[in-house]
Amino acid sequence: MKKLLIGLILLPVVLIAFVAVFVATLDPNHYREPLTKALSEQTGRRIELNGPITIGLSWHGIRLSVSDVVVGNPAWASRPEMAKIGSFEMGLALPPLLRKRVVVTGVTLAKSDVLLESASGDRHNWDIKFSNAQGGGAGGTDSPAIGGGSGAKSAAPIAWQVNHLAVMDSVFGIRDVSGKVTRLEVGSLSVAPGSGGVAVNFAGKLNGETLRISASTDGSDLFGKAMRPLAFDLDYASYALKAGGKIGLDAKKADFESYSFKSGGSEVHGKLSAEWGGAQPKIVATVLSSHVAPSDFQGAKADSGAAVDSGGQNGAALAPAPAQADVSGRVLSDAPLGFSALRQIEADVDVDIGDLLLGSMAMTQVKAKVAVHDGQMNIAPLTAVVGGGSLNGQVQVNAATSPAKLGTTLIFKNVELADMLKFHGAESLIQAKAAVDINLTSFGESVRALAGNLSGTVSVISAGGDVVSRSQETVLSGLAKLLAPGTSGNAAMNCLVARFTAAEGVVRDNGILVDTVATTVAGSGGVDLRNETLNFTFRAKPKGVNVGGMLPPVQIGGSLAKPSYGVHAESVIRNVAGLLMGNGAGLNDPIPDVVVQAGQNACLAALNNPQARKTTPEGGAVQDLAGKANKAAQDIGGKLMKGLFGK
Repeated sequence: MKKLLIGLILLPVVLIAFVAVFVATLDPNHYREPLTKALSEQTGRRIELNGPITIGLSWHGIRLSVSDVVVGNPAWASRPEMAKIGSFEMGLALPPLLRKRVVVTGVTLAKSDVLLESASGDRHNWDIKFSNAQGGGAGGTDSPAIGGGSGAKSAAPIAWQVNHLAVMDSVFGIRDVSGKVTRLEVGSLSVAPGSGGVAVNFAGKLNGETLRISASTDGSDLFGKAMRPLAFDLDYASYALKAGGKIGLDAKKADFESYSFKSGGSEVHGKLSAEWGGAQPKIVATVLSSHVAPSDFQGAKADSGAAVDSGGQNGAALAPAPAQADVSGRVLSDAPLGFSALRQIEADVDVDIGDLLLGSMAMTQVKAKVAVHDGQMNIAPLTAVVGGGSLNGQVQVNAATSPAKLGTTLIFKNVELADMLKFHGAESLIQAKAAVDINLTSFGESVRALAGNLSGTVSVISAGGDVVSRSQETVLSGLAKLLAPGTSGNAAMNCLVARFTAAEGVVRDNGILVDTVATTVAGSGGVDLRNETLNFTFRAKPKGVNVGGMLPPVQIGGSLAKPSYGVHAESVIRNVAGLLMGNGAGLNDPIPDVVVQAGQNACLAALNNPQARKTTPEGGAVQDLAGKANKAAQDIGGKLMKGLFGK
């Protein structure tokens, strides 16, 4: 019995010694050609083992290293190689194998170039079908487990464990069906034990922008059922993300008690819970901030320079395509808005932002509830303070259909118009409180498409304010001269109404009227958002002065990008001809009289009742402005006469 026990103790030692001697004397390079041939046949891909192959044995187990390995691509791929491996090392512990556990003590990958590609027809270059070397069934199925028969149970699964992973000086790319490449340059990546758990550290670049990641968790089973703590820190380009909470990979759930996301001068924070085990990921979150400018969170720009060639590998194939600039001169972008994301998630988000900057318009005390379900997003209620007034409304996007459909209702009360007209310096033209009602619907996947399919109504109604004529912009300066003729200062505004109806991207007026102490201006025309062209005509009638229709109408045309300003020549010639012939032809005045009465918006009343009686304004300031308007009209008439008849 004693000898038997000694034999049982010595047996593992002898086996280990035998393996050590075998490994020490084995030169795998002698088998390079048959091994390369076997791997190529098994995978159906070209496999090259160009560098040395070494196998070593230590107290930690077996260590395998290979270098200069090439894995070929299918014929449809964009380049001959799916992967070029500079060097690969892997360590394997021996004792756990006896318990059907594969413990990888370490994996190191360096100077590699890998491109994963997708193509139409659900083809992927990483789909490698291994042939059955044992000549299994007709279907190429794996051989049954040893000792099994037709009714044998499947072999017990083998547990895997990787203790350390390191990647250095490598390039990885993902090329989608459209040919777009996402490029990841790995300077260093380490997944290793640390602080009683597991630590992940990454430094490199994503699409040319610097990326750094650090994460840590406890030492429990990474794929266990229990939720485990996670601390996460990411810096990418101008973005900084921090999160802390718990995550369960088996439960497919994460609960972050806190997160913060910063970019530029903007920062949002709050709580976030996510589940990704069902058909669609589900997110419940709060978004809190003191200041947000969405422009701070615009996507990072890819580096358009040459791709990094990792260790002489073919890195150039992974270079991102340079961005195509919009040379059409259009203002509205045709870049996709990403509505497709609404079809892929479920979300409920509470938003509370102290200061929100949308372009040049500032909003404060922004509160909203955002719900995304079944491809539809509903933002309601939506409230904010804008230009000293209030905003109430809702926005709906139905992305379950293609193209997506948009509906919005926004009601602004007592809002400063100058805060809403910050386009081409228009805020310097009119300063007044107004009520703005917007009811619009559209469909499309970009801003340009949505604008081109726009339908609905917009109305702006103001009870008074200032007409500011200090604008240096040509178009607005021309309008200011109509509203406050002959003065470089301000003219008190009695009222303003601008109503528009949109249909299939064409916006037409439903009455535009502005009344100041000096003049009344009526407008007509609209905007064709399909081609971004303007076509407005504004006619002015100075008060208390009969200029016989000589004050020429002002036309605004051109495009949104380059609006133009001029005088309506045909109307002027017609009016001049009428005066010369003495028959008043063409002098019909299309401008209604505005009667200022307490308790009503005079412009709105005049549009609804254009036959309102005429009134003669009184007061020194009014008469002074009227006189200046009369002089301006006479000057214009004199110049026209001289131009027409050379006198």
